[in-house]
Amino acid sequence: MLGGAVIVATSVMAQPPDIPGPAPVPANPARTQEEAVPSPPHALVPAPSPGGMPRGPSFDCRKARMPVEKLICGDDGLAALDRWMASLYHEIESPTSPLDDRQRRAERVAQRAWLVQRNGCVSKAYTADCVARLTQQRIVALRIAAAQLTPTAVATYRCPGLEGVAVNGAYYASDPPAVRLTVGPRQVLAFAERSASGARYTANGVEIWEHQREARLRWFGRSFVCGVEP
Repeated sequence: MLGGAVIVATSVMAQPPDIPGPAPVPANPARTQEEAVPSPPHALVPAPSPGGMPRGPSFDCRKARMPVEKLICGDDGLAALDRWMASLYHEIESPTSPLDDRQRRAERVAQRAWLVQRNGCVSKAYTADCVARLTQQRIVALRIAAAQLTPTAVATYRCPGLEGVAVNGAYYASDPPAVRLTVGPRQVLAFAERSASGARYTANGVEIWEHQREARLRWFGRSFVCGVEP
């Protein structure tokens, strides 16, 4: 059954000066592999700029106990990403946030799920890159929830088997590139993955792979071959 809540937010928050903004990408969602997928995320994270800017993460490193926390404390780039992510999350959670209670509850659930996933990076071969990639994804998700990012392209899909159900994708020129897929009342944010051709985005239980005006959609156990409306 297709169902779930659609989360919409309207606040805009400033981007901290020690992290570069996302690089522009073409508005066409069917990008090539090189255009759609950035370099390994940890390689793109700069050290914070000098001049009195804070260098630690959002938490107290003296109390760090988990391996991932200790890793972040020892890496200026990861610490800068953590500060940025935490500032976005606390803005959304603040009493002045325009998000309603339901939307804030949804962000709390998403934040807890993200922390579990991030802490699981210790089992990966490239732990630092895993932490950087997941933190960048969470930053993008929070910026979209806060309406700080706007789509660079919107696509509408016709999917046999989903007649009468609205299917569309809002593509963001973020780092990493993202698409907010809407199928009926449910929305999922997916991120660009490497592909031999076309543009491929994935999330848990979801994949869309667009190539030459055809989109292959996997949506929580169901698969569809969709056409792209002009």
